[in-house]
Amino acid sequence: MRWQVLVVEDDDLTRSLIVSLLRSHGNDVVTDAASAAEALKALGTQRVDAALLDLDLGPGPSGLDLAHELRHRFPEIGLVLLTSYTDPRLKDPAVTIPRGLVYLTKQDGTDAAAIIAALRTAIATPTTSQPRPPLTALTHTQIEVLAGLASGRTTAQIAADRAVTVKAVEQVIARLCEILEVPRDSRLNSRVQLVRKYQELAGQLP
Repeated sequence: MRWQVLVVEDDDLTRSLIVSLLRSHGNDVVTDAASAAEALKALGTQRVDAALLDLDLGPGPSGLDLAHELRHRFPEIGLVLLTSYTDPRLKDPAVTIPRGLVYLTKQDGTDAAAIIAALRTAIATPTTSQPRPPLTALTHTQIEVLAGLASGRTTAQIAADRAVTVKAVEQVIARLCEILEVPRDSRLNSRVQLVRKYQELAGQLP
């Protein structure tokens, strides 16, 4: 099927590769842009079947911000988010995720079959909740504490940030260890293991 697609990716090489892959499969790339503002200006009121958006677009609105705006303007648009994060809340615990968003990992972002499959799913069910990323089982509180640990903040600092007791944060950390299956081993620092888990889920490990 021939689709009209918006591609927004701030890395020029990645963006041009995605555009080439889509065109080689018979799809029209209505516009490609490096930022949300550039994309909205170029798109105007022109309707497209789907948008493939990088999560991190540098300074300014993110891919998720753009996804919300596109969903508002074009309720039936298919939305695909290209990200290294297992869960976008790892980047920003306060984000909200529009319905029907389909995730595509950075590793699959240059795989034509994976891109086409993600677009097909997004276009077929544009407003239906899709299978969520694995980490969505965590609460916002757990995400915030995990992000705090990853940024190097102490338990006391995290407690102060959240206006709760140190004991409350320790309980969250213990629960994170259970959910993320951090081994109970006195030789291993659980905080270090949780930070490593964060880096793994955020696509930050080589």
